[in-house]
Amino acid sequence: MYTHSTAHQAAHAKVVAPVAAPEGDMITVPTMFGPMTFARDALLTLPAGLIGMPGKKTFGLGDMPDASYGNFKLLQCIEQPELAFLVLPLEFLPDRIGAADVAEALTALAVPAEQAALLLIVTARKNDGHVTLTANLRAPVVVNRKERVARQYVMPNSAYEIRHVL
Repeated sequence: MYTHSTAHQAAHAKVVAPVAAPEGDMITVPTMFGPMTFARDALLTLPAGLIGMPGKKTFGLGDMPDASYGNFKLLQCIEQPELAFLVLPLEFLPDRIGAADVAEALTALAVPAEQAALLLIVTARKNDGHVTLTANLRAPVVVNRKERVARQYVMPNSAYEIRHVL
């Protein structure tokens, strides 16, 4: 059972930048934002893929090339470069998912809180000439930063929105 401090720590898990690697250990991927380079040993493995995309298992996580994107990151598929997701680390929406629910997700996936990061997949929808950004609070991507393994976890608590307006 998780203590309050473990649940609190889990709720505020952070994303760590990929570890630098020697030049030969880098991979450059053509993304919708231009070429992005990732250290091979810092790539994320998603053994089950993402919901609806089980065959896509290797992703790079990187900063957006333009500072105007703020805290958003790019979760870039390595096997299929045209497939990428805008993600937002949960630490930038800390009160949106309860600490007990985060702790439950980490327990279910056997990810120690001190090694965890949660990413929210963001969708952009164009309506009447303006763009609305929504985050999927119901199915965050849980990353084990040490092992570089991630899994998308569907929260059993149905109170979390799939399209939470940012």
